[in-house]
Amino acid sequence: MPSLPSPDLLDLGRYAISRDGRMQPAAGRPPLRFHFLWRGRPVHLRLTGGALEFLVEVGGIPSSAEGRLRRQAVFARLEQMSGEMPPGWELRLDPAHRLWLQASAAPAAPPGMLTVLTGVVDFALELDARLEGLDIPAPAGLGGAGPSASMGESRA
Repeated sequence: MPSLPSPDLLDLGRYAISRDGRMQPAAGRPPLRFHFLWRGRPVHLRLTGGALEFLVEVGGIPSSAEGRLRRQAVFARLEQMSGEMPPGWELRLDPAHRLWLQASAAPAAPPGMLTVLTGVVDFALELDARLEGLDIPAPAGLGGAGPSASMGESRA
């Protein structure tokens, strides 16, 4: 059974908010997680130890049947992207040929709601710039099970 939060904290389930607006994981609970769509792509955010960890399902790599030239162009752009990634950003391809982006960032301030929202906006704008020119449509539906286990998260 989780321990009771301090009377100075507002208990919101997985996390607690202090009087000055700072978020922290509730004692004995899993890390904070948020999920949203950005430009049709599922983004999973986890807050651990003050760091923001993002996992984005970019989309499926085009098959050879969809056109050899398109597939080659996607791989050429991915090769270029891999050399341009900011520190803490990594592209991964899963067995179903879906492309995932995993990124982490340490916010400049302690993890308050404003800090998290600022980090999300900064990440989304940087993501737009990185995906520019990549001919991979956003995944259909709400995203797959992919390598989210690498973030310590299970999908039910």
